[in-house]
Amino acid sequence: MIYIAFEKCENTPASQHEAGVSARNKLFSQFGINDIVKKNENGKPYIDNSDYHFSVSHSGNMAVCALRCKEEKYDLPDEIFTIFEDSEGEIGIDIQDFPSVNDLEKLNRISVRYFDKTFDEADDFIYHWTKTEAYCKYIGSALADVFKAETSDKSFFCGTIEFHNAKYIMSVCY
Repeated sequence: MIYIAFEKCENTPASQHEAGVSARNKLFSQFGINDIVKKNENGKPYIDNSDYHFSVSHSGNMAVCALRCKEEKYDLPDEIFTIFEDSEGEIGIDIQDFPSVNDLEKLNRISVRYFDKTFDEADDFIYHWTKTEAYCKYIGSALADVFKAETSDKSFFCGTIEFHNAKYIMSVCY
C-alpha cells in the first residue's frame, strides 16, 4: 500500500522542510514507526532494517510524504490518502507548484538541456520533470545522473491536485 500525507507551509526553505518532517511524522505515527531516519551516501533518507519506505517532497506552499509498506490500514485520518494497492519496495515522490511563469519557450530551453526534447504544453513539461525527480528519489540517485535515463520500466502515479487555490503536479514512482 502507498499512503500520502500533505502539509501546508509557508513558501520558505525552513518552513517547507519543517512541513515535510511533519507530513512524514503524521504517517509514521499512524504506523507506529519511531525508528531513526538515516541517509545513504547519496542523501536518500531511509529507515534501517525496515519494510517501510518513504519519500518527501515540497514546493510552494505544500509538503508531501509518501509511505510504502505491506500493511493495510483503513481507519486513517482524512488528511492521509491511500492511492495504490501495491505492497512493498522503494518509493519516490515529487511535487511542483505549477509555474507562475507559463513561458513554454523558457521551459523548453530547460527541457532541451535536460531531456533532449521539447513539449507542447507547460503541464507536459512539469509532469515529465516530476516523474524524473520521483524516479531519482526512487533509485536514490542525483538528478544530474539520470535526467536522460529511461524511466518507462517503472510504475508511476501522476496527477494534478488543487491545494488552497494553488495548482500542483505530483508524481509517485513505485
